[in-house]
Amino acid sequence: MSEAHFRNAGIFLLVALVAGLIVTGTGSTKEVLTRDATSIASAQYEAGDLPLSGWAWGADARLGSSAGGLGWVSFSCTDRQRDYGGFLGDVCGIGGGRSSYGVGIDEAADGSGRRYLSGYAWSDNYGWLNFGCSSTPGSGACFGQGEENYPAGGSAQSRAYVDSTGNMKGWARFCAVFNSGCSGTFAGGASTIAASTVLGDWDGWVSLSDSGSLYGVALDDILFKNYAWGADTVGWIKFDPCGGGGPTCRNVQIGTEVLGASCASDKTVAQVGETVTWEAYPYGGSPNRSFAWYENGLRMSGTDQYQVSEPYVTPGNYSREVEVTDTSTGLPLKVSCMETLLVIKQVSGFGLAANPSTIELPSGTGASSRTTITVINDPDYTGAVTLSATLLSPPTGVDIEFDFYDTSDGSDTIDSELTSAEFDIGREMEMTVLSGAVPPGNYDIEITGSGGGLVRTRIVSTKIEGTGLIYEEI
Repeated sequence: MSEAHFRNAGIFLLVALVAGLIVTGTGSTKEVLTRDATSIASAQYEAGDLPLSGWAWGADARLGSSAGGLGWVSFSCTDRQRDYGGFLGDVCGIGGGRSSYGVGIDEAADGSGRRYLSGYAWSDNYGWLNFGCSSTPGSGACFGQGEENYPAGGSAQSRAYVDSTGNMKGWARFCAVFNSGCSGTFAGGASTIAASTVLGDWDGWVSLSDSGSLYGVALDDILFKNYAWGADTVGWIKFDPCGGGGPTCRNVQIGTEVLGASCASDKTVAQVGETVTWEAYPYGGSPNRSFAWYENGLRMSGTDQYQVSEPYVTPGNYSREVEVTDTSTGLPLKVSCMETLLVIKQVSGFGLAANPSTIELPSGTGASSRTTITVINDPDYTGAVTLSATLLSPPTGVDIEFDFYDTSDGSDTIDSELTSAEFDIGREMEMTVLSGAVPPGNYDIEITGSGGGLVRTRIVSTKIEGTGLIYEEI
């Protein structure tokens, strides 16, 4: 990075402050050079470092240039929460279109009072931003490059570090200037920046502070603030763009959100012999995680991944839990998957299923509760199915009513007949105590489906304990 870069930075900062705007200069246009975040299995910080999280921001457009701006820069894969088909998770994890990455900082200073940074941040527009980890993302150990490999300008000819006064010094670099990874030949196969036909004069370096007091990132307790400078191509990068921060925008800081997780299967009803995939959706904590799966309360062997697939050969109800451990802290978190799995034998024509398999009903007159009844059919069966239900061996003096509701369009209409297009949606069966009180004990509800000359039944076991009624499919 030349002296001209810093002259431009100084002049431009004054203009920006007067105008009340932060925009970037009009330097060389960068072609599309971003790296796919999923193409690198791991771009993490050094083992033992404290993880960083949150977002920095560079202008999303540059005056006088058709190239896209830097935009948001994520300092941890835990920042990037996604909706995986209704289940919240982040993009951390190897495989499944996810990539683990993050920036870290030394927990303790060295003899010179320096706390070095390591690892990679990610920009959707410019790709990986290297803060001092291995020259090839994903290779593991961080490098100990000599200072001669860094630009001579700025506050220090060094990889990024925070000094004893809390000021960040040194350099980070965008890997997009390289042909692949974060070292070697430059974009377009050139041996030097000057020889590259696509980079112009952009060398990818980001100065974290200048030699004076014009600009510079600083660490205040655990929060980073102020600006870095990425030359004319990138412009200003603000490390505290979120104001007071919040759940959707967090400034760059030491530490991450508290570990959380959910899990689910790719189906809730399966035929005997089918394979079912269970997946965990963790978020927060650090990107370093391990997984342990439990089925019906028993630890499953050989299931240490966030996604596992199992064939089911025995009919019955199956529930799953996943224990996610943040291996940086050793703290585990166990959560139950949202739905249970019902495995049934192959049916002829159609069969019935109830989900959830356990629900509670407060006792007493007027009490009601629901479970969803769905139809499992052979591909050749396309007729309608009509549902009904009966409480077997009802107690004396108790009047119970069963109704089936169509809720598919947001309404709550009584309709006990399902067309083939509604088999997967099903009907919500509501059990209502019209009069009397059901004494504590075990009861069975027989659900009947009729259609195409066929009659199929499903028994749901109900158990009243104290003030609650529980449905349990058997």
